[in-house]
Amino acid sequence: MPQDSRLYGTPAFVITTDDGTMFSCAPHAMGGDGTPRVLRWKLIDTQQLEHAGPLYARESDAVEVQRIVSRWWEERKAVVALRG
Repeated sequence: MPQDSRLYGTPAFVITTDDGTMFSCAPHAMGGDGTPRVLRWKLIDTQQLEHAGPLYARESDAVEVQRIVSRWWEERKAVVALRG
């Protein structure tokens, strides 16, 4: 992912989405090169594919992150399915 950086001092952790997909999650500042930097969850799946996930919210606990990422993942799968 171009122009991203992990937030200092925030450890990565593993979550399992509602469909059983596992992701390593860590907040990252993404963007740059003319686009505003935003804080998002950087997700790495078990195949080592990186995904720019949902927006990062500092106050979220692990349970809330699991819910947010699960919801994002379901929406992402639907969009990919529509594209064929």
